[in-house]
Parts: sequence; C-alpha cells; structure tokens
Amino acid sequence: MKKFYSFLFAAVALVGFAACNSDSTEEPTPANKEVGKVEFTANIDDSRTELGADFSVTWSDYNETIAIVSNGKAYKFTVKEGSLSNNNKSATFVYEGDDFVASENMTAVYPYNAEGEVTIKTEQNGTFGDAMVMSGVAKDGVVTFNTHNTVILTFTVPAACKEVKINNTVVKADFAPETTYYASVEDGTNNLEVRIDGYLSKKAATKAALEKGNVYKLGVLPAPVESDWGIKGAFTDGNNWNTHVKMYKETESLFVVKNVQGKDKEFKITDGNTWLGGDFALLNKWCNTFDGPNLKLPAEKCDIYFDINEKIFCIVEAGAKVPEIPYLYLNVKFDDWFNDNARFAVCFMNDDKSKQHWYSFNGLTKENRIGSVPCFGGYKYVVFCRMNGSNSTNNWDNRWNQTQDEEIPANGNNMATITDWGSCSWSKK
Repeated sequence: MKKFYSFLFAAVALVGFAACNSDSTEEPTPANKEVGKVEFTANIDDSRTELGADFSVTWSDYNETIAIVSNGKAYKFTVKEGSLSNNNKSATFVYEGDDFVASENMTAVYPYNAEGEVTIKTEQNGTFGDAMVMSGVAKDGVVTFNTHNTVILTFTVPAACKEVKINNTVVKADFAPETTYYASVEDGTNNLEVRIDGYLSKKAATKAALEKGNVYKLGVLPAPVESDWGIKGAFTDGNNWNTHVKMYKETESLFVVKNVQGKDKEFKITDGNTWLGGDFALLNKWCNTFDGPNLKLPAEKCDIYFDINEKIFCIVEAGAKVPEIPYLYLNVKFDDWFNDNARFAVCFMNDDKSKQHWYSFNGLTKENRIGSVPCFGGYKYVVFCRMNGSNSTNNWDNRWNQTQDEEIPANGNNMATITDWGSCSWSKK
C-alpha cells in the first residue's frame, strides 16, 4: 500500500450525518452483539466529492482505526481483517473489551485519537483518505463517514514546532522540519500560521478558488517575524543576555519576548537605535515607554509585549494572556476648539503630578469628533488640551486651551466630552 503523508490535520468540527448502509453489500453487525466484542460497519459516503485517483477514499485491510465516542469516552475500534466490501468503501471495525456502553448520541472519528476529536492524522498504511480526516454518526452498529469538501494543502515548517493554526483553529502536534504535512480544508480562502517556540510566523494564505480533489503546495511556511524593536538588560534564559534581544510577532502590531527571568531585574526597550525606559512596570497593565531609569521586572518569569504602533508595553507572568489595550477617548463637541487648525493632545500625570507624559489623539477632526489614545497604567490624572496646530511638539508652551486636571475614572467611564472652552464630562464609549 502507498504512503502519502506523515501527518494530517484539519480544522473541522464533529458533524453528524444520517446513518445508513446503502453503500454496503453486507448486513451491519449490531453494537454489543457479543460480550467483550463490539462491531460496527463503517461506510464511506463520498457522493458529494469528486476525488482524483491519488486521493481515492477507501478502507485499507491493514492497521485502520476509528474512534467511537459514547458518553464522552473515545473507544478504539480496529478494522477486522478480511471484512472489506463494496469496493473497499465498507468495512467492519471491532472493539475488544467489555467496557463499551452504547449511548443514544454517538459520534465516530477517523483516524482514532484518545480525545475523539477531528484534529490530527498520524502516519498509517493504506489508501483510505490518503489526505483525509472524517467524522460521522454511530448508530445501530453502523457508521457513515462523509468525506467533506476535499481540498488538500501541503506544507513544511521552517523549524520544529508544536502548533499550527488553520482558519483560526489551533491544531497541536510535534511538527518536524523538512517533513511534508497534509491539511484537509474546505473550499475558499484558507489561512495557515505557525508558532515556533511560541512565536508567530507570517500567515500563509491560499487562493479563494480551490477545487476539490486537487493538491495545493504551499512550500515552507514563513519563519517567525522579528521586529527591530527589542529589549536589553540583566535577564537570563539560562544564559546571560548582554546584547539586544529580538521581539517576535504576536499580531499585526504586537510583538513579544517570552520567559524573561529575574524579578526586579532592570531592562530597557529599544527600536534598535534609541533606548526607551521608565521607572515602573506594572503586571497585567499597559504602560508607556518614556525617557528615564531602567524598568524592572515585576515577576520572576515574565513575557514582555510591545505594541510597535502605540509604543506601549505590557508585562504578564510567563504564559499568561496579555490584556486588551485600554483606550481613552476625547469627544470634542465644541466647534470653536477646532479653530485655527488646532490639534488635540492629552497629558497623563501620576499621583503627585511630578511625572507627565503627552500623547496626541488619533483620528480627531472636525468631521470625526472622537479621537483615541492608549490609557496607560501608573497614571492617575489627565489634562485634555487644544494644541498649536503648526507645532507638533506636545508641551505646555504649545497648549492653547486645556481642561482642569481630570482624575481617570475608576468606574469604567473612558470618554471625556468637551462642550465649552474648559468644560469636561465623562461617559462610557
């Protein structure tokens, strides 16, 4: 028998199909016919799929296994030698054991895995589904598998990894470099992405018009993307880092350095030329980078996230999820604030107002009255300012008008509205 793949995975959910044995020339064997031996007849229904000769869907008489999921437990059924019929589209599968208990709503998965989920196909002999993952309904001793929409993508990964995502569904396995993998996907546009050592690669997208029965070769998926931004400081990952450590792509604008070790160790963030720093780093809070002393790690093992668009960072304990970036909004309803090509900025201040940071609002124009800035951790007050539009520097000298010192609300209100030269009211956007 030919071997067409090493591994196979598919981002499909368990779906049910009406059980029947119209493709079988044999009578089905009822479940639980014998104590200690349970048999199911498994049929392949590919009537809605046209397959090429190299991807014919048939059972093999050797080493095929399926999972029958009953009461939340996956039972391993093995093909019964000599049971193939109907041009190898029907076969009998046997479970040797006395603990199988049939339930009303049973599902079946090919190939077998202990979780009973359609996730990954390990290397097997035979021609069944040479690039197939399938599911179906198990009832009255019969399983009918449907071959779904059969489009095959092939790819390799640039380095060993444990996670590949297809169409936002994560499939985990031990993927080895220089090895071809097959992904069974649906028609239409498909996106694959790879995480190597936890870092995200570029997405590899297929064309929108994929024809069933065809194989599309993506080649080697891209390696993780580095940013020019990075960190430097007295950390260790088992070795002393005395040089610039790269950040790797997490989303379009978010980059991360994982598992930085050493509580209270100092570090700085750099764009490759300019080093940025500060004197605080709050756990699970977004903070601004600004000139000053080095930052300090707030936990023993940390992941440092950096948004290259907003120039802000967030530290979480290693392995934890980074929180969403909180935004502060300014709604300017007072037309006179737009006179003389004014622009708008905000000054963040800490408790004693000794530390200040300015930030210009994005997207605030007379046509679009609401602008936004990231709302940083470690600050208590803000002052909203109407600025000199001919000077891009944010400071008090370039400020034309301002609100009073506004305490950042703790009740979730995140939008300040200007209705007069100095008035300000808060609400939730």
